[in-house]
Amino acid sequence: MHLELLANELLLDLFTYIHSVDLLRAFFNLNIRFNHLIFYHFQSHSLDLRSISKEDFDDLTHRYLPSIIDRLTSLDLSDDDETPRLPFLLLRLHNHPYSSTIFTLNQFINLQSLSLSNISSFNLLYDIVSECHSLVCLTHLTILSKYHYWANSNDETHHMRDKINHFWTCIWNLSKLRHCHLDGVQINDDTLSLLPSSSSMEHLSLNNISHNLHCLSHLLYCTPHLHRLRTTIYSYSSNDHMTSTSSSLTRMTLIYGGSFQSLVALFEHLPNLNHLTITTLRLHLDGNNWQDLIATHLGQLNRFEMKMKMDYREDHEDIDDIVAKLLATYESAYWCTDHRWYVRCHWNQSDPYKCVTLYTLPYAFNEFDFTDKLSTRSTLPSLYRHHRKDEQYLLYDKVKIVDCANIETMALASFHLFPVRFRHITFLNICLPFVDDHFLFHFASFDHLKSLNVCIYKSSAYDQLQTIFDRCRAQTCLRSFRCESLMTNCFSTRLFQIRVKQLIRRIDLLNSRVDRRYYHSKEECSTIIDSSSTSMMTGCEVLLIGVKSRTSIVDIIGKVPILRLLIVECEENKDDDSRLSSSSSSPCWKDELTEWLEEHLPSRYLIRRDPRFMSRVQIWIDGKAKSKRLSASDRSKSSSIDVNKWSQLVKSSFRQLFSDR
Repeated sequence: MHLELLANELLLDLFTYIHSVDLLRAFFNLNIRFNHLIFYHFQSHSLDLRSISKEDFDDLTHRYLPSIIDRLTSLDLSDDDETPRLPFLLLRLHNHPYSSTIFTLNQFINLQSLSLSNISSFNLLYDIVSECHSLVCLTHLTILSKYHYWANSNDETHHMRDKINHFWTCIWNLSKLRHCHLDGVQINDDTLSLLPSSSSMEHLSLNNISHNLHCLSHLLYCTPHLHRLRTTIYSYSSNDHMTSTSSSLTRMTLIYGGSFQSLVALFEHLPNLNHLTITTLRLHLDGNNWQDLIATHLGQLNRFEMKMKMDYREDHEDIDDIVAKLLATYESAYWCTDHRWYVRCHWNQSDPYKCVTLYTLPYAFNEFDFTDKLSTRSTLPSLYRHHRKDEQYLLYDKVKIVDCANIETMALASFHLFPVRFRHITFLNICLPFVDDHFLFHFASFDHLKSLNVCIYKSSAYDQLQTIFDRCRAQTCLRSFRCESLMTNCFSTRLFQIRVKQLIRRIDLLNSRVDRRYYHSKEECSTIIDSSSTSMMTGCEVLLIGVKSRTSIVDIIGKVPILRLLIVECEENKDDDSRLSSSSSSPCWKDELTEWLEEHLPSRYLIRRDPRFMSRVQIWIDGKAKSKRLSASDRSKSSSIDVNKWSQLVKSSFRQLFSDR
């Protein structure tokens, strides 16, 4: 194969299927043409460091980044358990002048998009954002987080509040920022009163950030050209009012909890809204209420997507009768003829709280929760349910996340009553075994599945887990597989006897509940290691596991071929773990396990306690240092694998390239 003979367009298509560091290793500095193609590639593709190995990170920062840093237009950074301390290792920040890195944020002179994921410390997040003013081309800023940052009631409250206020101000001062996604950072009246006006911001998404109408008014006033907004509003006070009108806002995705009067007040100030996606919490609205609200205040609305979660615990009427009356208000000509806005309703006949979920069809949300003892009805005419052209109302194609992790739900035999199918799910959270064989009928395909969380409460679950893996496309790569067991016997052996056609990049065997934590014996660890050359562990790069003996940690690292990160809890050190919370105030106390690991593992490994789960130790493995510890026979075997690596990489990339065409 002579790659030089391929057209530039085909090479650029090929580059999209190769990881950035592998791309640089394979083609950078081969000749001027390939360098120009790589520079062109990074004009439209991000340098994604969210799952990078330590070896690749070191190679990137020492060999390649100095040559391409001024060409990058998009950068993705993470500080989660897979890349511990990565932003600190990459960037020299103003408040960390003694960092060993040579890179500063202002060297990324052409950066247009910056994504920061799961930054564990608000101080670090604040330091990065406060230096974004040097990124004069920045148009997209994304902050994704599973943490919440707010000022609590300790002595540093005032200082933290000032930092949060300045954090928001820094973002609104970015002169070219058009798209902004923020996650989990507190907002209040004090923050918004200091907020400058942004003339550039057009799209704003606030996830896990709630506020009231008064705060929203400030926000709209300071963002006068906003076209799209995603946010959460709670408005229960009669003194909560809107004071600003936004004529530019045309699309809104809203989670709303509050009174009907406040909802009316909100829509009165959004006259040009034409696309509304709304989830309401404990707000009882029937079809007539919505019809009046839309006709009176949302005259431009042409796309309406709604989900309501209600309970009728104070209503003494039978739940079936309540649902029948509710659905009748959505069967008028306004709903079914003029707009073809059909709805579906779910409820639980034995639920003492009489909870009801009602939503428009087609289902417009990316998450779906199965409800135990499911009853369902819709306003969709029976004629449409049998016509292929109207199957859009039965296909839940926007659903990416399906949650059916309730044991009582999976023990029921009523799934055949639910006439919908999921075709594009990427995340499945499930309890096994399920009783109803019709359950898997609802999943037309697992071809897009990226993450699978399983809770096993009976030994018969492993056969069903095998069925799920068998239905996944062989060419796919499962990013994450998490398995929790409510049993303490036969867990490891049965799990690792499952045949898997896919590569599973991350395997999590740590139960989330400490009282159910399972520690694997040396023999069970050997079973896991042996499976690394046959089935489930073949593609494992990240492993989370509990072990009885610390020596098993060294064995796992040495014998699982492509492992780049190990997150481990050790039963031998449980007594030490309980003292970790007070170790910061006792400087003489030492962490024996991490010291022992530093003595028995290469110095190039990054070993630290997880700052969020102190009983866990993170070991970021350096592949080069690991290879030096192999025996001569292992080293020759590894070498033969490396010889074929690039050939397999290019072949698989070409197969993917032409299968997509």
